[in-house]
Amino acid sequence: MFMGFFAFAAVFLLLASFREAYAQYQAWRLDPLAKFYLPPYQSWAYFALYVGSRFIFPAVIAIAAGFAGIGVAKVMNRRYGERFFEREEPYLFGLGLVALGYPGFLFYLIFLGISTVFWTLMFRARGYERAPFYFLWLSVALVAILIVYRLIPPDALLKFNL
Repeated sequence: MFMGFFAFAAVFLLLASFREAYAQYQAWRLDPLAKFYLPPYQSWAYFALYVGSRFIFPAVIAIAAGFAGIGVAKVMNRRYGERFFEREEPYLFGLGLVALGYPGFLFYLIFLGISTVFWTLMFRARGYERAPFYFLWLSVALVAILIVYRLIPPDALLKFNL
C-alpha cells in the first residue's frame, strides 16, 4: 500500500517539475526581454540546462534519494533480522524523502536523526527495548516541510541548487 503512495509521490513530483519547466518557458516566451533566453536567440541547450538545474534535477535527485533510502532500509533490516522496521516503514521513509524534494530532504534527514535519538531515549527510559518509528516518519516529514518551506528563506535554499 505504501509503495503505491511512494510511487504516486514520485510521479507527481516529476510531473510537477516538468510543469514548472513549461511554465518557465511560457513566462520567458511572453516577456519582451526574457524571450532572448529562448531560441532563436539562445540554443535549446541553455533553456534545458536552466530548467534542468532549477526544476527537473532536484526532483530526480529526491526520487533517487527515496529509492536509495528504501533500499538501504530494507537491506539493513534484512541483515539484522527484521528488528529495525516494520514491513512498510522503509516506504514511509522514502515517501518523506520524496515529499520534501531536494534540498528539503537533507533537512529531513537531520531532523529525523535528532528525532530518532530523542524518541529512542524516551522509550528506553520507560523500560522498552525498542522504540517504534512507525508514526515518526511522516510526522517528522510534516514538521520538516513546515520548517524548510515556511521558516527558511527561499534564497538560502537556492544555495543548494546544482
